[in-house]
Amino acid sequence: MSETNQSPTTNNDSADNNQSGPKMMPIVIGLVLLALLVAGGYYLMTQNGQTGDSSDNATVGSENNEEPVATVNGEVIVRKQFNDRVQEFVNNARAQGLPTDNAELMAQIESQALDTLINTELLLQKAVEANIVATSEAVDEAYNRAVESFGGEAGLSEALAGIGFTSEELRQDITDQLAIDAFLEQATDLTTLAVSEEEVSAYYDEISATASELPPLTEIAESLRNQLLTQKQQQTIVEFIESLRAEANIEILIQ
Repeated sequence: MSETNQSPTTNNDSADNNQSGPKMMPIVIGLVLLALLVAGGYYLMTQNGQTGDSSDNATVGSENNEEPVATVNGEVIVRKQFNDRVQEFVNNARAQGLPTDNAELMAQIESQALDTLINTELLLQKAVEANIVATSEAVDEAYNRAVESFGGEAGLSEALAGIGFTSEELRQDITDQLAIDAFLEQATDLTTLAVSEEEVSAYYDEISATASELPPLTEIAESLRNQLLTQKQQQTIVEFIESLRAEANIEILIQ
């Protein structure tokens, strides 16, 4: 999220948005803004002949793009959205050297992709209800960072084409992600989370049991504290999303 003084989103119901406390990292994994660095990176690797045997490369099917695969409070998620997300997860797995011709792995990928789409749609609905909208300045800033990471517009366009996306779709995903981040930050009280000295010490003892030549606790305490705080933030948001799902009308239309 932007580190400037200007908020990356606007809330039409309130001009008093508290920005204090720990910054929340985006955790709704699967949006193109987050997946692009892996998927696009994989695409560029293939162009340079840096990947393994192509026989291990699964491809997502070409079913009817408009076929409904799920509904969230009446809003339809279609096959193209599902296939796009599955392909992102497949590219991620390939980049990690995982066998994407493995049926069990592909079943997990498809399940995670559908869960991501459902969670994203649900959170976007809640952001709309809260009148949270990403500012054009914040979207431009995030998009420009993506352009820079690929060495310019041409490099980004090539990477996007490799995963079947356009710059307009990327901008929309950035807009969605910023709105979701802002809604989650508003709806979950992450500023109250803290990590005690006892928790840091216990975590150090846990990892020192398996790690060799670990630095003294005093040298890495702050890093361990940040890791534990991030874990607490993520768990809080996961539980919040689960509560939203429990109250939502979700229908899954595919096996």
